Amino acid sequence: MKSRTQRSAQNILVGLGGQAIEMVLKFVGRTVFIYCLSAEYLGVNGLFGEILTMLSLAELGIGSAIVYALYKPLKNNDEKQISALMNLYRKAYVIIGISVAVVGAALIPFLKYIIADPGEIGDQIYQIYLFYLFNTSITYFFSYKSSLLVADQKNYIVLSVKEICNITRTVLQTAALLLTGDFYLYLFIESLLILTNNIWISIYVDRKYRFIKSHKNEKLDKDTKKSLWTNIRALVVIKLTTLLVNSTDNTIISIYGGLIEVGLYSNYNMFIIIFTNILGQIFGNVSASIGNLNAEDDKEKSMDVFRAFRMANFWLFSFVSIGIVLLMNSVIELWIGLDYLLPISVVAVIAANFYTRGIQNPVWIFKDTYGLFKYGKYMGIVTAVINVGLSILLGSYFGLIGILGATFIARLFTGVWYDPYALYKHGFNKPVRRYYLELVLYTILALAALGVGYISICFIPLTGWLGFFVKFVIVCIVPNIIYFLVFRKTKSYAMLKEKVVFILSGILKKRKGAKNG
Repeated sequence: MKSRTQRSAQNILVGLGGQAIEMVLKFVGRTVFIYCLSAEYLGVNGLFGEILTMLSLAELGIGSAIVYALYKPLKNNDEKQISALMNLYRKAYVIIGISVAVVGAALIPFLKYIIADPGEIGDQIYQIYLFYLFNTSITYFFSYKSSLLVADQKNYIVLSVKEICNITRTVLQTAALLLTGDFYLYLFIESLLILTNNIWISIYVDRKYRFIKSHKNEKLDKDTKKSLWTNIRALVVIKLTTLLVNSTDNTIISIYGGLIEVGLYSNYNMFIIIFTNILGQIFGNVSASIGNLNAEDDKEKSMDVFRAFRMANFWLFSFVSIGIVLLMNSVIELWIGLDYLLPISVVAVIAANFYTRGIQNPVWIFKDTYGLFKYGKYMGIVTAVINVGLSILLGSYFGLIGILGATFIARLFTGVWYDPYALYKHGFNKPVRRYYLELVLYTILALAALGVGYISICFIPLTGWLGFFVKFVIVCIVPNIIYFLVFRKTKSYAMLKEKVVFILSGILKKRKGAKNG
């Protein structure tokens, strides 16, 4: 039987491989999109994606609560309890899918108020919106089954199917734009591949977990159902407020600046999504293993793993944030030209948002796997209110930088300090002072690495692709050397090194065995 580390490694490797291929294809696809369609289409692509993300009730807690509830019965091979949870999950998602479709349709008359200037798209905006609405609502009738694979530490299967469909979709959409320039065909291909992905996973789960159909009438006992709904109610508030923080910027930008400004920002946001997805494959795929670990109720071991996890998370997220500040505008300029650049001050705020959200990953994962869903739901409301209020206020005075800066301020004064407090108090049962001190020291270290990196590339007189390559190498080397020198003698670094060596040795043995075979 595979260990937790081996299962996590398998999920991470599959995810990273798929992300690498998808990243290249997405980059090519976006380039073709920009050159085949107007900036308004680029903006509407980002805007409708955000609007329907806000309707995406899969993120409102039921999924997280069910995955948490599945850890123990999967560990104990309790088929009846697994079936009862999945039966409840299925019914909930059917209701959610219908609700999303109805609420989404009700928003159609208000689109003209959200979009300040549709440009050449005109009245087509409504037909385009219906495609996006279909893609979002149809997912709920199938996707709940993927959560069972995630909880069972088999996320690599979900990722494999997802990446195959994403790669196929990108290739077909790119070909469609080059050959026809038809945006409706582009959207139809997206709908077809989303449907294919969901049906594929659904069929796999039905075959892999046949016992669920044998217990299709199995129901949860009252205590389990009560505990589950308590977690769901808390998560509904938390996830809803998270959406209001993370998925309102494009809508407010559209109101103040129009679709073209949304389109400019969406080019930068595409890279942010790529970076988030890549790092998500590394850190998100260990959540089921951490849930399995926390089920053993060894607080000291969990704390050690958390500290190592947190250090690795900081290392990578801060490194990427430094790269965003120092290199992002060079990438955009070389890729599509000076006309698509945003001011460096805006880029810095984008990087700050990426960093503040990223450093909370370990806290969120451990909170979820400890089942601490009810702690922080009201703080999330405060975050959402601050974000939306400040976005409207600062957006009216400062435009794009004000809207993005509001998100940073809202996170900094709420979740960044409260979520760790809740985890340490109710999860680890320890004081949180050390976490706060390390957070400050980590951030100072990241700013120092940014400063050294900036000074280093200032001495590079080269321009164009050669200049970018040299700067890229420097940005890759400088922060990582600084972090290595600072962390190399810590317990967390030793633990991470041990895990990485274990994973790599397992991969090498597997390859050697395959060759000998």
